[in-house]
Amino acid sequence: MNISRKISLIVVVSVILVTLPSLWFYYQNAKRALLRSELDKLTTQTQKAIGYDELFLKFAKPNLTALSRLLTNQLNQPVATDYLFAQKMMQFEDGAWRNRKQYFNGRQQTGLFLPPDIELTEQTKQILSVCIRYL
Repeated sequence: MNISRKISLIVVVSVILVTLPSLWFYYQNAKRALLRSELDKLTTQTQKAIGYDELFLKFAKPNLTALSRLLTNQLNQPVATDYLFAQKMMQFEDGAWRNRKQYFNGRQQTGLFLPPDIELTEQTKQILSVCIRYL
């Protein structure tokens, strides 16, 4: 092998030996910087969402406390649960329990759906009757 070929080979190998590690180093730094900026953006968005949710819960707390008191008081009172439950709910052909249409407006009320395999005890009926009445 003549001298010019040896020098060319040395130059090519040197360039490759310098270029490949520097490209790998550049790739790792770019990846780390991109991940850091995305993490910072997500952290900022999450903190904003948490702030909004905390504010919402702060304003909702008095209403939720009042609702909790109301439901607790109603659950402690004796009620004809079979009558109230049968008046508002019915079992459909698929076995599921749903609100009766004549007593339910989905635009203004919360609907109730019970799967066919649910065990309806007196206590469960009482809780559901109170929920139907006040929610």
